[in-house]
Amino acid sequence: MAKDTKLKAMVDRISELPDELLSHILSFLPLNFAYTTGLISKRWKTLCKLMIDLHFDDKLVKGEEEFQRFGRCVDKVMLSPDMNNQPIRGFHLNCCHPELLLFDYDQWIEAAKLRGVQDLQLQLSVFPFKTAYEMSKWESRTKSMEDKFISVAPNNIFSCRTLVILKLERLCVAGNILSVHLPLLKTLHLKSVYLQNSDNLKKLISKSLVLEDLYVMVGYKERLDVKRPNEKILSYFKDSLVFRNLIQLDLVFEFFYGWDDLKDMLQNCPNLEVLLIHEEVCKCTGNVCIIFEPTHLDFYTLLYFVIIFLETDYPQASRHSYRM
Repeated sequence: MAKDTKLKAMVDRISELPDELLSHILSFLPLNFAYTTGLISKRWKTLCKLMIDLHFDDKLVKGEEEFQRFGRCVDKVMLSPDMNNQPIRGFHLNCCHPELLLFDYDQWIEAAKLRGVQDLQLQLSVFPFKTAYEMSKWESRTKSMEDKFISVAPNNIFSCRTLVILKLERLCVAGNILSVHLPLLKTLHLKSVYLQNSDNLKKLISKSLVLEDLYVMVGYKERLDVKRPNEKILSYFKDSLVFRNLIQLDLVFEFFYGWDDLKDMLQNCPNLEVLLIHEEVCKCTGNVCIIFEPTHLDFYTLLYFVIIFLETDYPQASRHSYRM
């Protein structure tokens, strides 16, 4: 009896906490677990509806049946009529299960936009670039690397008037980017993302007028025709727009030799303070393409930059840091 009374008192103390604090506590739980607290009482069910940061992660989901429950939970949170007017700040979807294709995940993203999302982060494949490439070499030639990635509609993710942070990882953008409307976007990370071609990347970056933080590691479904003049291939960075707000820039290279053009692009980043360059080392030969020396950087706003040499198929990485 005494134990039951003590437990009841503990529950009562938790219930006396304000809604804002309880909602903050719930935000640290995987959302599908947080929503099960609605079984405790009607108040807890209401609290879940007040959460403004929605993080869905299927890493603890095992088996098709459990994933079906996970998907139905996302459906309920994002598509229920009683949730339409509930504003949210963040929508993170880390979902690598193949059963995702059975759900309308594009509608989840659209619902987040309608609810005023500011922070959108998507990771929709279990395979990084290198793993997808190795798998594609051993499978049918009709299957390309991008077939390993879930596709999302470009108009669904590149048109949002409230978005401040957009981080995409391990996914494929279906088709050409016809229009971009991201007036508030300050952070753009594209990591292991497939685009139609390089023009799509240029359009996306050029239309992000207040960008401050940029990370790019992309592949293209359309390849450059190597039979064309070299000027066509080496002009990727030419005619770059001026990025007056860009503060940090991350670049990932593999077999890159166009430093002169890249340096021209960096000159169009007058407020750049942090530059990170990732360069791959060949496992067999140990060779690395030395892109630049610190003396090549002759603009004065740069405070700090790092060269990271990554060894192919090795976990080790060599980091060279410079302060200006």
